[in-house]
Amino acid sequence: MRAKKIRIMPYPDLVEVQGVIVERGSVKSWEMEVSEVSGFPLKIPITVVNGNQVGPRLCITAGIHGCEYDSIEAAIRLSNTIKPADLKGTLLITPIINLPGFQQKTPHVCPLDNLNLNRIFPGNPKGSISQQVAYTVFTQVVMKSDYLIDLHGGDLTESILPHIMVKITGQDSVDAQSRFMAQHFDIEHIWELDSSGIPGYPNYPKGSITYEASVRGIPAIVAEAGERGKMEEQYVKVLYDGIKNVMRTLKMLDEDPLPVKGHTLLERGRIVVSETSGLFYPSVSCGSRVSKGEEIGEIKDLSGTVKENLISPVEGIVLSLIPLMAVNSGEILFLIVELPKANA
Repeated sequence: MRAKKIRIMPYPDLVEVQGVIVERGSVKSWEMEVSEVSGFPLKIPITVVNGNQVGPRLCITAGIHGCEYDSIEAAIRLSNTIKPADLKGTLLITPIINLPGFQQKTPHVCPLDNLNLNRIFPGNPKGSISQQVAYTVFTQVVMKSDYLIDLHGGDLTESILPHIMVKITGQDSVDAQSRFMAQHFDIEHIWELDSSGIPGYPNYPKGSITYEASVRGIPAIVAEAGERGKMEEQYVKVLYDGIKNVMRTLKMLDEDPLPVKGHTLLERGRIVVSETSGLFYPSVSCGSRVSKGEEIGEIKDLSGTVKENLISPVEGIVLSLIPLMAVNSGEILFLIVELPKANA
């Protein structure tokens, strides 16, 4: 479905974030205080590019998971290349939100309280460190924006198929604008996830930065590319180029949007969880199309005896898997997302 074209509204000249003023036609980078650790400030980097001309405010977040390096680099590159003279509107960029996870090379969570930041938005100013970080970023940056693109990729222990995620809220105008942004990334797969979430993921997508922004009226998407904590130029580029193409559609750049490939829509997601421990041998890879009931991997013991056959619960595409040999009971090994019936 083609989304409605976004109407651009007038915006004020000044941008204020946590008391820092960025005037029209200027750029500022600084460290924003988000919490305290043992009485000392915890700060994260932020760049605000306020264009010479008026236009929308687009927020780019990355590094919610500190080892997703392609997405972090794409955000940093955007901070360093977009100039106020070329920009209509404002970019607010936070490239490494989970700075402790980035510094300590900790996947998935903040090592200071072991919480997944992307499950606790909009945060809590009186909560743990991660909850305070989420609250500050959400109130000081996201809620001062008109649109949000949250960048992700495969963490240290993940292989993932590049895709765009749109979290459906039931608000027609917001959902249409989120879809509109998604359609201008040159990434084939667009996953539309509604509030019913994924069986086995308690409460998700509630608590994620894009869902919480969307239900508050801010169109938002997740852009995922990259895997296993590596930094690869092809994935950095697809994220960077995708953001710029969205900026073109929002009239933030004086350029026509570039054409993109056709998109494949994905719907409900299902996880496959190990029921035993041992050595994990997947027989499919990210992007593989699988049938319901198809064997997609095995768990063996050291002698090679199969302890568990892993079976796909649905027909769909393998969106992510955990490419680690050692596995314990109760671990998520695959995420499989269904295709609409017409495309299956």
